[in-house]
Amino acid sequence: MVNRSSFIIRITLPGILAATLAVLSVSCRDAVDLKPIHPFILFGVDGADWDVIEWLWEEDRLPHLRQLADRGIAAPLETFHHASPVIWTTVATGVMPDVHGITEFVVPTVKGDQPVSSSIRRVPALWNMVTAAGGRVAVAGWWVSWPVEEVNGIILSDRAVHEIPDRVWPPEYLAVFEAGLTRLRAEEKGKKPESMLEADRIMARSTIDLVRENFDLTLLYLRGVDISCHFHWRAFEPKAFPPADPEKLHAERELIAREYELVDRTLGELLAASGPDVNLILMSDHGFKATDGETTHIRLNFDTVLEHFGFLTRSAGDVDFSRSQLYSYASPERLLVKKVRFALAGRKEGGHVAAADQSAVRDRLETALETVTYAGGARVFEVRDATLKETEDGADFSVDVFTEDARKPLMIGGARLRGALRSLKHLSGTHGRKTSGIFIAAGPDIDPQAETGKLRVIDVPPTVLYAIGLPVADDFAGRARTEIFTEEFRRTHPLQTIPTWGKPTEGVGRSSAVDEELVDQLRALGYIE
Repeated sequence: MVNRSSFIIRITLPGILAATLAVLSVSCRDAVDLKPIHPFILFGVDGADWDVIEWLWEEDRLPHLRQLADRGIAAPLETFHHASPVIWTTVATGVMPDVHGITEFVVPTVKGDQPVSSSIRRVPALWNMVTAAGGRVAVAGWWVSWPVEEVNGIILSDRAVHEIPDRVWPPEYLAVFEAGLTRLRAEEKGKKPESMLEADRIMARSTIDLVRENFDLTLLYLRGVDISCHFHWRAFEPKAFPPADPEKLHAERELIAREYELVDRTLGELLAASGPDVNLILMSDHGFKATDGETTHIRLNFDTVLEHFGFLTRSAGDVDFSRSQLYSYASPERLLVKKVRFALAGRKEGGHVAAADQSAVRDRLETALETVTYAGGARVFEVRDATLKETEDGADFSVDVFTEDARKPLMIGGARLRGALRSLKHLSGTHGRKTSGIFIAAGPDIDPQAETGKLRVIDVPPTVLYAIGLPVADDFAGRARTEIFTEEFRRTHPLQTIPTWGKPTEGVGRSSAVDEELVDQLRALGYIE
């Protein structure tokens, strides 16, 4: 356990800090002798909301969460930001976004938006602090933990399920992680998964194994609750939206409930695996509220539509210009404006459409697209002239994709148009700076009778450090909530402080092969345009 009468802290963050941070000495020689400290689990659940938890408790669900709250402390948790990676990085570092450097979901680059990564972070995280003090740490799925850093322990980064470099630390643990992922996939084959996110399922399983290895601090983060609430929140505030089929609302409530039940089962198994001597905080970064009207996000491959109507032919997966008349250009599936080009003679090898035939080809497309509807009969497409900007981008004309009354699947004369509509999702839940999260803490050193007052997200990191016997930095944004611990613990473990765990240095973003996929996911959730 991390329990030193005196120690030297030296922190090195490969790939994040340009130089070794200052050496700090913390002397406890004149303080009372510190007794062995219990291991600690910080369980982060993105977007968990008290209203949903209490509804599920009324239905006698989430028994492990209920037991944890009954034997410990349960309260709202005041947040401070709208963007989850920003909040979770503050939880990991103890400092505000302008200090730690993660200020949004993405950073702009010359190649487009790039998801935030640990290489941008400018200060040490909890896993660096524990390592520097000679403790052991395990991290699973924490947002902005890729690329992994060298620690005394194990990191399964937030991109661990993707086949990219630096996703697991230490490198030799990758085989263990991949074996677990292979087993999970084999077990789930042909079954309905317990969570919409494979990453959540493998992080939960992996952490249950890891807590048996006597780490001083274990951090687990699950994201599925947040995503499910974004898509299905209308099921909890139906009056904020147009009337909907009660059976569909019930089905949506169950989709959210399933994510909470994964959290609950994971909690129960974590506590069983770690034994009775573990302290645990389960928290969320924010809760949820209804959006101002439901919004729709569509991913549609327009080339598939053109192919269906005979305007485009493929050869070995590519457009065969010699047998095509039209093709989309610079129009990713996520965009609701499809820029269209003619396969003009002289433009591309094999192009053959004559200038004089362009108007007739466009008219035939317009007539064809008028037959395409959503399941409920709503119109999908409208052909129009390209704007000046769209023309500069290479469009001969454009096609708008409508979202009003959008419902799966796409239809043509009563038959399905398959393959074009890749996804259609309605967003009804959101959050902001005043949608409080949850805080539940219990364990041998937690006082269930403690008066907490207002609890804040920024108080979590100093509280965690205090709980495992490490000093709290003076430059932290919050304070250690020592009052939630028992009188005996506070007497034998006086709060220690240091000026800082590391002054900020400049970070540099890093790209990965899955950046575009991750950015598309953020757009689908309405986080970025």
